[in-house]
Amino acid sequence: HHYRWALFDRKPLDRWSDERVVLLGDAAHPMLPFMAQGAVQAIEDSYVLARLLSDADDIAVALESYFQTRIARVTRVQAAARVNMELFHHRRPQSPVWLAGKIAPTVVERQLDWLYGHDVTGS
Repeated sequence: HHYRWALFDRKPLDRWSDERVVLLGDAAHPMLPFMAQGAVQAIEDSYVLARLLSDADDIAVALESYFQTRIARVTRVQAAARVNMELFHHRRPQSPVWLAGKIAPTVVERQLDWLYGHDVTGS
């Protein structure tokens, strides 16, 4: 059986909270599945949000800080997923990324250090 389903993308939101209601994960920044990062980014969001709220004297300030702390990273992950969709899902057997991975695998791996080397507990 062959199944098809739609994949939807959305530009980053301008904010993730409204008073005491806050979004995280795919509700705030949906990811195309081509970086396998949707759940990871939700976990990172949760950690940062919990840390900021636990230290907060002002919830509104904590929620704005949560957004400011996370928006650049999740926007970059979303963009990388879009690029991967184009790179990895061409209908040709040997894409440039496949070839680069065979010739210089550490070069390809280093290009993802920003993603996999990130320590959310240190930010």
